[in-house]
Amino acid sequence: MTPMAVGEFASAGGARLAAEAYEAEEPPELRDELADAFLSGGEAEIQAASGQAFLLSLTDKAVTLSRIEGSALTEWARLDQPRTSGEGPEYMRPPRCEAPAELDLAIMLKIVTLASTQ
Repeated sequence: MTPMAVGEFASAGGARLAAEAYEAEEPPELRDELADAFLSGGEAEIQAASGQAFLLSLTDKAVTLSRIEGSALTEWARLDQPRTSGEGPEYMRPPRCEAPAELDLAIMLKIVTLASTQ
């Protein structure tokens, strides 16, 4: 696992993608229909173009992407949800980020796309 101040990733590529998204002038956005489905909490199975299956889940503690391998789940990436106030990595999110859960979900969907090309 590749640790980041706000989570962990199965690959350095996933961690790099998240870091780049946090620093981008125009961070990735979550499509409205996905935001509506996820932001109340929940999970969904996502099929990558390569055929790999992932489980994307949102809780009040983290956005987690797990790879489905038969009947087992392997955590592929996790972005911890920021606390509301304070200093330190557990409060970090990019400047101007008003909806960190939406950004984190969009990053996870990009990681699924990245996994499809490997």
